Amino acid sequence: MFDKVFLHVGLGKTGTSYLQNCLDALSRNNELACTSYPVLNGNLDFVKIQSGNGEAIAFQLLEKKVPEFNEATVTARVKTFVDAADKSKRSSLMSSEHF
Repeated sequence: MFDKVFLHVGLGKTGTSYLQNCLDALSRNNELACTSYPVLNGNLDFVKIQSGNGEAIAFQLLEKKVPEFNEATVTARVKTFVDAADKSKRSSLMSSEHF
């Protein structure tokens, strides 16, 4: 499927939301040449702060958000991410400040 999968783990106040907004916009316009950044957010307003396409997966791994780990839920969220990815690209990128 992909030669590489990149995981962007942004820290607070480091420009992560700006980067995620840019990746979202580039992906929607099919302007990422070799990397798939699956858009999982239906929000078309790029002025709003994005939380990254890996947020749903990351939240499932945070004990304070989900005290009881559920493998089936994580698997379903990963499947949603993979299904939305552009498989014609060589690599994929997942981003969230919550990993």
